[in-house]
Amino acid sequence: MDVIQFLLLGLVLPIVINKTTERGRFDFIHAYLQEIWSGLLILCTYLYVLRNPTVKAILLSGYSKLSDYRGYLIVAGLSAALGCFYWWGTGKLLKEIKTPPMHPPHA
Repeated sequence: MDVIQFLLLGLVLPIVINKTTERGRFDFIHAYLQEIWSGLLILCTYLYVLRNPTVKAILLSGYSKLSDYRGYLIVAGLSAALGCFYWWGTGKLLKEIKTPPMHPPHA
């Protein structure tokens, strides 16, 4: 898991941040920035949940109380809601970047 975090934070994240703010090399990434940012946020949330003992304890105690299908439905619903929120948020933040810059009229 540490290798995944190293690759994510050391290689992938700087390229994505660079492509979010400017054009140049790796221009093919620019069309997929919303998907990439949403995926990174979901992955970081997943890693946080796995690494944080308090969050893990809360989830496991909730799972033991709802050991039938209701526990899975609740987790699936929360995950879907969080994924939708990430998708909406990245779309809102990247909307300004996707629009082409306005050029001043020539006099």
